[in-house]
Amino acid sequence: MATLEDWSGRGPGTRHTLRRIRAAGVEIGTVIDVGVLTGTPKLRDELPDAHHILIEPSPAHKDAIERNYKGVSHELLAVAASDVDADAFLVDRAIDGGTRVTHSTVVDTRAEVEALPNKIAVHNMPLRRLDTIMEGVKAPGEILLKIDVDGHEMKVLAGAPETLRRAAFVSIEAPRDALLERTKFLADAGFRLFDIVDICYYRGALWQVDLIFVRGDLRDSVADLRPSPADRDDTFDLRAYREFNAEPRVASSASAVDRSSEPAHAAEPRRQKSAASRLWKRIRGR
Repeated sequence: MATLEDWSGRGPGTRHTLRRIRAAGVEIGTVIDVGVLTGTPKLRDELPDAHHILIEPSPAHKDAIERNYKGVSHELLAVAASDVDADAFLVDRAIDGGTRVTHSTVVDTRAEVEALPNKIAVHNMPLRRLDTIMEGVKAPGEILLKIDVDGHEMKVLAGAPETLRRAAFVSIEAPRDALLERTKFLADAGFRLFDIVDICYYRGALWQVDLIFVRGDLRDSVADLRPSPADRDDTFDLRAYREFNAEPRVASSASAVDRSSEPAHAAEPRRQKSAASRLWKRIRGR
């Protein structure tokens, strides 16, 4: 089990979350990666012994995927996950106006195809529910389901009730305005929010995050998946508390105590203790 010192550099990133899950004693046996594009390095690199089921409908990425997953157990399924079994169009696009495919969008009608800007290629594409895609596909061990499909995440979830019942963790992209919708859906499906990672800003405002959920019964059975002392009926340990803050320190006012000559590292324990004390008071209901 990792020590407190092992998490001193913990930040809001998927790689750290995967290491935290492994440190809790949970081994991911299968990654179902819906919307892999050319690859998901953080999942491939952190889970090299897992079997990666890669769902990517665009043929433009096939060669890159095979190169990027060389030496890693994987299978590529060229189909678009959705909430129905039907036929549709896949539109490869360059949203930056260039010539390289940056996004692939699934639409139902030719009129929707024509309305999309920055098109590079259009393909006829089968839509399949994720449960349909996974029929007959071997997925050993605990499953991590990752969904990143440029706005169609809720359709993928709607077509995946059986897959969700088998999944231990779900990682899903969530634009700012979709946070509550996606959290409620997965909470209703029996999941608990485990982490918020890969936070993105656009023009200085919150744009999107990745939400990572853990299946409720797994969380309840593994103490280290519920680290909060309130969840564990445990004593709060100030040494274990970290407040992530990437901003430079700025004096709040001219009357603030002058610590300009103090080494940067000297203030860290004091900040952590102060922040931890505030949190512990909230936990105890003061």
